[in-house]
Amino acid sequence: MIEELKDYNFYEYIEHGLKTVWFTAPWCGYCTKQKVILNDMPEIQTGLINSEESPLVIHKLNVTAFPTLIIFKNGLEINRYLGLKDKFEIMNILTKYIK
Repeated sequence: MIEELKDYNFYEYIEHGLKTVWFTAPWCGYCTKQKVILNDMPEIQTGLINSEESPLVIHKLNVTAFPTLIIFKNGLEINRYLGLKDKFEIMNILTKYIK
């Protein structure tokens, strides 16, 4: 399930627990493909931030490449992955953090 995030609700979303957030741009072809892959994985709860709609978060986190996946734990960034990821790669990444 994808939750659309904005500057105003981003920090509330990542505040507690383990959260994944994808940073995308509407002009990015890889981002469009990434969103299709994520929509095909409804068992994965993730946030999605459009860089043009939420420039404050993008700037504060220094996100300069799209798509970017950032893993947060209790509001703190614990890892960052750049580029398009297929289902297998996403599951491998997430498995590292599930204990």
